[in-house]
Amino acid sequence: MSNEMNEEVDGRQPVRQPQDPLAAEGSPTEPKPPPLPNIMPEPFSAQDLRRAVTRPQLLAEYVLGSKERLRSTLSGGKAIWALAGLLMAASVLSTIPYGMLSPVGSPWKVAALFTGSLLICFPCLYMFGQFLGLGLSVARSLALALIVTSTAGLFTFAFSPIIWFITFSVEAVPQSPVSPRHLSVFLLGLSLLLGVVQIDRCLREPDALSRRFPHVLLLVAPWLVLLVFITYRMARLLGVL
Repeated sequence: MSNEMNEEVDGRQPVRQPQDPLAAEGSPTEPKPPPLPNIMPEPFSAQDLRRAVTRPQLLAEYVLGSKERLRSTLSGGKAIWALAGLLMAASVLSTIPYGMLSPVGSPWKVAALFTGSLLICFPCLYMFGQFLGLGLSVARSLALALIVTSTAGLFTFAFSPIIWFITFSVEAVPQSPVSPRHLSVFLLGLSLLLGVVQIDRCLREPDALSRRFPHVLLLVAPWLVLLVFITYRMARLLGVL
């Protein structure tokens, strides 16, 4: 009472300390939870890849729907040769139905178009990778390159019923405005483009693969241009165009 009277006499207002609203409500401040760690997906094991041999439907899941595990296997997986072998099998075997049912008219020409062109260009990918000090082994370089052709091959497999039906319907109705040969060229080009998109998706993600091989995209980008050009020349040689 005497303090308030002295403050009024002196002409000064009493100073009130600000109160913490959380403290006033009786609820203590809670610490923020730590950020979740960036967990790398588990790479493919040899058992996983052997399972795809007896269950072919897993090829599409592994190649097209599991790019995180593909990146993890390319980065540090132990079953890299098994992965390369599986991708090679997908590149060759999945193109057989399209070659038989399309105007290409040969079960091996589509495989020669995609996989043959890749094998012609592969030495450049590996040698320039060593020259630039990227540290990619033969197996990892081959598995990386085969992502393009295995993706393209799987999409030709998906397009096989379409090109067969178009070819059959045009033969039944000759006045049809759709040319099966032109459609076949379009679908083969689209399949190769999707293979290029898939390898780009596998290399652009900021994870362990990009940290271990930080400049691999600078090598793969011009190599893909070379691959597309060689594939075009191969298509003219095989009579696909």
